[in-house]
Amino acid sequence: MTSAVVVLLTGCGETNREDLQVWMQRERTLHMPTGQPISAPTDDQAHAYMYQQGVEPFSTQRLLLAVPANVVMPAKATLSAASLTRVRPSLEESPLEAIRLVGSLQRGGAALALLRCKGLIYSVRVGDRLGQDQGRVSDITLTQLLLREVVLDAAGHETERVVSLALVPEPS
Repeated sequence: MTSAVVVLLTGCGETNREDLQVWMQRERTLHMPTGQPISAPTDDQAHAYMYQQGVEPFSTQRLLLAVPANVVMPAKATLSAASLTRVRPSLEESPLEAIRLVGSLQRGGAALALLRCKGLIYSVRVGDRLGQDQGRVSDITLTQLLLREVVLDAAGHETERVVSLALVPEPS
């Protein structure tokens, strides 16, 4: 046992480190970088941006230039002026991310969905409007609400998308 302790302690003692220093120096010389040093950056002059020479990069004209000439572009959105100027209830001015489906009911054979928005509970039925993209409720089940929205794609064409709101359990 004492011989094992002596062997371990001799590894901790002061030893000749010249062989380690020689090996480190040899490795440094073998692995010297051979690339050219990078020159310091020069002070470049800023150039004024002149978008008058072409289409402004943040303009909707860029989308029109991307559409082929033989494609007939629809008029703006088919939303009537009355629908744009009417008073919108809280459920229509809120984004869908702020609306939670918290329950559903059957009333007289028609399904009603219970939605929480801005701390209040609203009831909606099939056909009611919901969300900022003029969506209409198309189906209500026990666990979800389906909503059909008509949105404009990048080329200006109307496309329909179906969005679902899943039932979210209320914290107890």
